[in-house]
Amino acid sequence: MNKIKTFNAILMITGTSVGTGILGLPIVTSEAGFLPSLGAFLISWVFMTAAALYILDVKMRVRGNYNLSSMIKITLGKTGQLCSSTIVVLLLYALLCTYMMAGSAWFSVLLADFIVLPIFKIIIIFTLLFAVILYCGEKLIYNINNLLAFGLMVAFIITIGANIIPVNYNFLNQVNFREILPSLPLLLTTFGFSIIVPAVTEYLEYDEKSAKFAILVGGVVALIAYIVWEWVVLSHIPLHGENSFQKLKEVGDNGTGVILGFVAATKNEIADVSGRVFAIFAAVTSFMGVSIALIHFLADNLKIQAVGRKRLGLLILVYVPPLLITSLVPNAFVQVLSFAGIFVAVLLGLFPVLMIYKVGVSSKNKKQPKKIFLYITGVFFVLVIIQEIINLCFLS
Repeated sequence: MNKIKTFNAILMITGTSVGTGILGLPIVTSEAGFLPSLGAFLISWVFMTAAALYILDVKMRVRGNYNLSSMIKITLGKTGQLCSSTIVVLLLYALLCTYMMAGSAWFSVLLADFIVLPIFKIIIIFTLLFAVILYCGEKLIYNINNLLAFGLMVAFIITIGANIIPVNYNFLNQVNFREILPSLPLLLTTFGFSIIVPAVTEYLEYDEKSAKFAILVGGVVALIAYIVWEWVVLSHIPLHGENSFQKLKEVGDNGTGVILGFVAATKNEIADVSGRVFAIFAAVTSFMGVSIALIHFLADNLKIQAVGRKRLGLLILVYVPPLLITSLVPNAFVQVLSFAGIFVAVLLGLFPVLMIYKVGVSSKNKKQPKKIFLYITGVFFVLVIIQEIINLCFLS
């Protein structure tokens, strides 16, 4: 086991998980309360980790420079690849919408002391700024992203450390297990690290033991970060009243609500600065990461090189659809994240189960209990998809 590479792989897994989605978690889980949310986190982590290990199993069989879409084509045929490609595009566009909402909202907060602009103009300015950076090349993007990722980690630790005590235990006494189900799609989105498992496996030179270790440890680190974040935020922001989760739901969140509500509740100057830095860096790093992923995906599928005018054309394809959607519904941050959970459940949940079912479990995994868990995993993701569709169609 190459310890340095394994450590880097763990960081990749954790970094892919902990992003802008963390800003919406407390809003979605507040009605359930801390203890039920803890159970929901554990359930989501278990099934998403299982799906990631299924992807690893398939990757170890097919070997080669294959991404998830190519692996689906090999195991499930062209129909499976077509379905997965469609879902990838929809998922990436949905994520871009949420990150665009959060990023432009924080951009508006930063500009508020100097100039007040309509949100539509703020969204355009924010998008154009990063479109220019993306047009200049990916080396610049990765350098900026690495710097921001480090700042994100430091800001998160400071924000948590400055407010982990005192705790208002009365706020943590809320218990409503019926509210767990509506939170699952968003939780699945925040554990979507399995999308990079094929790349991590190649990076670790098909060392299966190291890859499993990275998946398990990276996922656990993300799980711990989410639980600590929930503990701190839910213990400071009330469910009802002024600066409450109820108010955030009534006005609609654009990605700033939790941090601003948290700052108002704690009245902590350190948390004010570090919380804002954390939120802004989370939005920007997530926005750039998904933008790069969508550019590569479109370039590969359209069979064009992302250079010169063609790169400009790709940027237009990448940003115009989410720009229009975000301008129409700028305060639907949590709703769009939850909507993205449907695509995550299908692409990173159901498809791995179907791939393993198609190729058959490996010789090490032929025990019946593991086959049973495979079926349980598939049923879980189907139920989450059905529940979210019902929620979107009839309960929203």
